[in-house]
Amino acid sequence: MSEREPRGESSEPRGEAWSTVLEPALGTSPEEAHDVAFGRGQRFAVGDKCLEVYPDALVARLTAPDARLELFRLSPPTISSRGMVFETQARDARLSLTPQGEVTLFLASATPVEQTPEEAPPSIRTQEPTPSREERERVTLVGRVGAVPAFRTTPKGILIARFPLAVRESENKTTWHTVLAFGARAAKLQESVKKGDAVEVIGYKHLREAKTREGKGKTVEEVYAVVVKNR
Repeated sequence: MSEREPRGESSEPRGEAWSTVLEPALGTSPEEAHDVAFGRGQRFAVGDKCLEVYPDALVARLTAPDARLELFRLSPPTISSRGMVFETQARDARLSLTPQGEVTLFLASATPVEQTPEEAPPSIRTQEPTPSREERERVTLVGRVGAVPAFRTTPKGILIARFPLAVRESENKTTWHTVLAFGARAAKLQESVKKGDAVEVIGYKHLREAKTREGKGKTVEEVYAVVVKNR
């Protein structure tokens, strides 16, 4: 895709309005879908692939026989000359899909090495088998917030929330997890989560390399949250 497709306004479309764009572009009607993390959505059968859209969460999921893609923080879908186009709000990923199921995927250049992953959370996730597949496995954690959530904004204007979560495994064992949320999800935590709250977190494991104060390398495990709700 050498030319950028026209973009819809950020205030539309949502919910059923997404289907008014996708139905004529893909030539098929949707079925209802539901995801524990993303809520209610719609499912389109396109060739040998399945497209699920979750407008309230700004998420689209494309499932093929041997792979699956998830795109987050999406702008409204638009119609191209061949079908439909989804693009992330940061314009770092773009997916086009034809009524025959042909897929074109565009990814912007990789994040610079010196930039931390939380400053540029991946906007697209693949689930084909790889050595780092555990980074993409969805987890559900129930525990208590161990400290006041910390908030910061990256140079690109992305709000990030971070807090420790204590999960009681047994009478004598508590496991601590570092939870991160981005953008609109992080903004919601400013009002809804405080130290000591019992919460349920649904998200994805992420492993990254870091250095100790002594300069030694270490692996840090974090959970990128897609849902944080009080219990």
